[in-house]
Amino acid sequence: MVLPSLQHSMQPVGTSRSEYAGKTSEPQLFSQNELSDLIRGLNLSKQPSELLASGLKKKNLLRPVVTITAYRTREKEILPYFRDDEELVYCNNIAKLLLDMGLSEYKHTDWRLFIDSCKRHLKY
Repeated sequence: MVLPSLQHSMQPVGTSRSEYAGKTSEPQLFSQNELSDLIRGLNLSKQPSELLASGLKKKNLLRPVVTITAYRTREKEILPYFRDDEELVYCNNIAKLLLDMGLSEYKHTDWRLFIDSCKRHLKY
């Protein structure tokens, strides 16, 4: 029985040392879109979004053009589609809202009524 030499058995089969040479571990900086996707994926509200962006900026993990205050006014684009009548807030143009959000075609029969009973309150 012949055993392989110790030199050969120290390396996993099918790999060479040159495969890993020259690779750096420099961080990949977040773009505005990537940061927005991360914030959406984490389901963060405005304040935590800005805290995350600020923390990433301090660690130099954001591209220079990324703004950390972009999340303060993110509702401005969709605000015109909603009405506030005393105690009731509702979307007054669902079809246009969904089309503007990227839906290719709006069919009212594909949608169901959703009622959210959240209450708004003043923060002190």
